[in-house]
Amino acid sequence: MATKLTAIVREVAKRVNGIAGATAATMATNYAVDPPTTTEIDDPVFNLAYIKDVVIDVHGRLALEIASVQDPVTGIGNHPWRPYFADVTASVAHGGNLPTTGTGGKAIIGAFGRCYNAGDTDYVLTPASLERVSQYRANNGVGGIYTAGVSMYAINGTKVYATVANVVFDVCVYERADLVTAMAANGNMTLPDVLADALVAGSVASIIVEDEYANTAAYYKTFYDQAIAAIRSTTLTMPGMAVGVPAR
Repeated sequence: MATKLTAIVREVAKRVNGIAGATAATMATNYAVDPPTTTEIDDPVFNLAYIKDVVIDVHGRLALEIASVQDPVTGIGNHPWRPYFADVTASVAHGGNLPTTGTGGKAIIGAFGRCYNAGDTDYVLTPASLERVSQYRANNGVGGIYTAGVSMYAINGTKVYATVANVVFDVCVYERADLVTAMAANGNMTLPDVLADALVAGSVASIIVEDEYANTAAYYKTFYDQAIAAIRSTTLTMPGMAVGVPAR
């Protein structure tokens, strides 16, 4: 995660001719300024603050895509890039509401990850039907049909039911305000570096005002959509983005 957000901003500005300069030398000088200011990016349509906002928005969309990938059988979030946004929840009691924030106070996004026994996180609970969890809880005492403990949980609507007293979940968390702060501090994106092209492409595809550079936007949207498809398939290799673009 060493790709600076301002590098993304400069690439986006360049692709919509937002870098100031009437000559190649001036253009090169202005492009190299980091962080860029309204002197270097002076387009009245694609102004600097607007470009920054769009980059932050698309960054969030990519984070959500990563967090939303689920195992098709269990429904558990399973994308390998989840650790970039990882947190855990506070303890949740059987029958309690699913948390909306991680222990760090940031909003949970996407699918819930693995579920653990809050009393001993070495024990991972297995997703099961609500009926199985209910049957175990009703028949695990003296004279019950269950003679050994089992570790299962079920999510039903906004509540979680478990065969243990309390559980915690692995989750992904995200706050747009963190990216606003990182942008202001000339910091790095929190996505994997391999998604830099996807962030550029998604930003160019989203940045259009009226029909300005509409053909360019459509070109980059194609690449962005391919990157999204790769994320959803849990592929870690992203498609390559061609350098040339269609005429304005």
